[in-house]
Amino acid sequence: MAIRVIQADVEAILLREFTTGDNITPFIAVASRLVDWLEVEDTDSVLSAAELIDIELYISAHFYAKANQRFSDKKTEDASATFQGTTAMFLQYTDYGQVALLLDTTGNLAKRQKEAVSGKQEAQILYIGDLA
Repeated sequence: MAIRVIQADVEAILLREFTTGDNITPFIAVASRLVDWLEVEDTDSVLSAAELIDIELYISAHFYAKANQRFSDKKTEDASATFQGTTAMFLQYTDYGQVALLLDTTGNLAKRQKEAVSGKQEAQILYIGDLA
């Protein structure tokens, strides 16, 4: 499967959060693999190609924003700062991740996030044959 978005697309939604000269390609690559997984999981083809592009765009922006955290509180006198969100929030950490979750009408991203939070993933065993 191919990468669906380019750096200019992601820069366009990041607006003031983007630092000129930053390379977003690694974030796009990871987002693309996640959306590839999402497309495979979508066995009923609920998500259109355009929706997959939008989801990849917002997940790319999410990963970039996560790596370049925004301040929720700053102080100049004491040089104190508080960053937005917490690590355990996963895609809910940024507005971009929240949009990606909203765009995924299959619910598979939310399910995967829940599994990551709980540390559980479903294992399946297929047995074909005779035990004797």
